[in-house]
Amino acid sequence: MNRRVLLAAALTAMAFVLGLSLDGGRRPGGVVAFEPKGFLAKQSAASVRDVELESNDRRRSFHRGSDGEWQSTSRELSRLLDDAVALTRNAAPERNLSAAEIAGIRLAEYGLDPPSLVVSVHGPGKEAFRIALGGVNPLGLSRYAKVEGHEGVWLVPGHLARAWEDVMSGP
Repeated sequence: MNRRVLLAAALTAMAFVLGLSLDGGRRPGGVVAFEPKGFLAKQSAASVRDVELESNDRRRSFHRGSDGEWQSTSRELSRLLDDAVALTRNAAPERNLSAAEIAGIRLAEYGLDPPSLVVSVHGPGKEAFRIALGGVNPLGLSRYAKVEGHEGVWLVPGHLARAWEDVMSGP
């Protein structure tokens, strides 16, 4: 009787292992489709018509024509603009420091008074987004930002802020 129980347990275990090896326990497809998680995720990058950048002593404006091309820009600057808009659409903010979390802390401590760069992105007919980029966080990987219409201070990926800075300093 003991041998029968052991044999049944062994066969059950073998069937289980065989079933796992054939199925793998994976979801069908194995790859999840990309979804943009950035501030402009609800609109296409191509729908951005105008971009305005302001820093302490400089201002730049860009307009996308009806042909979909950035007007009066070099090929390199057009690429930088497209990259910055795409990152603003795709790259998720890392964290929002709520108004309660930053209570009593001056915006200057985040490099936001004044900000190093203000980016305004306009879609067809209305302003879609305005962000003020500030200082680098203590780890040096993220930047503090203030988003118009939202409370608190955001942490955004450093590469997103650098993309806009490249546009500002570009050719």
